[in-house]
Amino acid sequence: MMRTLVLVAGVALCASQSDAQTKPESSTQVERGRSLFEKSSKGLPCGTCHSLEGIGKAVAPDLRRLGAIATPRDLARAIDMQRTVFVQEVQTSAGKTFPGLQKQIKGDTLYVWDLSVIPPLLRELKTADIVSMRENVKWGHPPASVDYTPQELADIIGFIKAAATGERGEIIPADLK
Repeated sequence: MMRTLVLVAGVALCASQSDAQTKPESSTQVERGRSLFEKSSKGLPCGTCHSLEGIGKAVAPDLRRLGAIATPRDLARAIDMQRTVFVQEVQTSAGKTFPGLQKQIKGDTLYVWDLSVIPPLLRELKTADIVSMRENVKWGHPPASVDYTPQELADIIGFIKAAATGERGEIIPADLK
C-alpha cells in the first residue's frame, strides 16, 4: 500500500513538472507587451485593429500567423511600415472615399472595414455601389506614427511571439536591428 502511494505521488510530481515545462509562465516582457497591445498612451494600440489572446478587434491581418514565421526584426519592420498593401482607397457611388480593408465578398455584397473611423467600422456595400478600389496613398499604419522606445517595441513583439508560438524568450532591442 505504501509503495503504491509513493509511486502515485511520484507519477503526479513528474506530471506536474512536465506540465510546468510545456506551459511556460508569462514573462514580465510579455505582460508589458500585452499592456501596450491593449492600451497605449502614445497613440492607437495594436488591439484597435488586431486581435490576439482575446484582446482587440479582428480587423487587420492575423498577427498569430505573422508572429509564428517572422523574426523579431521582421515584426519590427511590419509595425513601423507607413503603408500596407492590404489597405485600399474605396470610392463609392455616393461620393464617399475612405481607406478600407476588405473582409469578404458574399454574392454582390462587399464587406469592408472603414479605417477612417476609430474603432474601424464594418461597411456592407453592394458591388455596384463601388466606383473604385485602388492602392491607398494616404492612410498610414498607426504604429508608424507612434514613437515607441526600442524596449517598448521589443515588448510588443515579445507578446506577439508568445501568443503565436508559446515562446517566452526575451526579445531585446538589438534583435530588432
